[in-house]
Amino acid sequence: MRFTALDDVSACEFGPQQHGLAHCVGIVALPKDPSAAPLSLGSAARSSLDDALDAAEAELLQRIAEDQLKGWDAKRVESLRSHFERDLYRRGVEKAGPAAELVVAALKNTLADERGRWLLGPHPVALNEHRLRNRLRSFRIDRYIEDAGGKWVVDYKTSEHTGGGVDAFLDAERARYQAQLDAYAKATGGARPAIYFPLLKGWREWP
Repeated sequence: MRFTALDDVSACEFGPQQHGLAHCVGIVALPKDPSAAPLSLGSAARSSLDDALDAAEAELLQRIAEDQLKGWDAKRVESLRSHFERDLYRRGVEKAGPAAELVVAALKNTLADERGRWLLGPHPVALNEHRLRNRLRSFRIDRYIEDAGGKWVVDYKTSEHTGGGVDAFLDAERARYQAQLDAYAKATGGARPAIYFPLLKGWREWP
């Protein structure tokens, strides 16, 4: 989804945007045409919801990173809850309220987490939605960083997990996505791959 301005930009608290971003971090108002109903998710509800959450959270984390955390705190995130609901509705999520709660939780967790703040904070080199292409394929990396510790390629995952065994769950998610991140690392000349899980304040990295 491209970043799109709100129908009523007076509701936005943001100033002029950078890098082509529109008002309110791409959060859009509900359609004015009553016939423009949200998509029916049917049997693919979980997958569709995951895709919508991945896209919404990645765009918002990108905006926070571009702001280098400046002006972002739990209070600001909470004030944008209704805008998150509208955005998710437009993405086809019927129960946008509970989904927006996950977005709010993910952003608050990230802002309260030392690793999350490092990830989104300033670095000598920091790129969002970094795009690369080689002879075989193209890549889009959520966050690319160069600092005193070296080069990093980081992917955001909106994975949820309830109950115990969080470490085992994160290890399984790492195994699931390792080939994807290894390809990113190779494409960037040997960056260190890592995954950040905003809902769990989780982090997995490997050589």
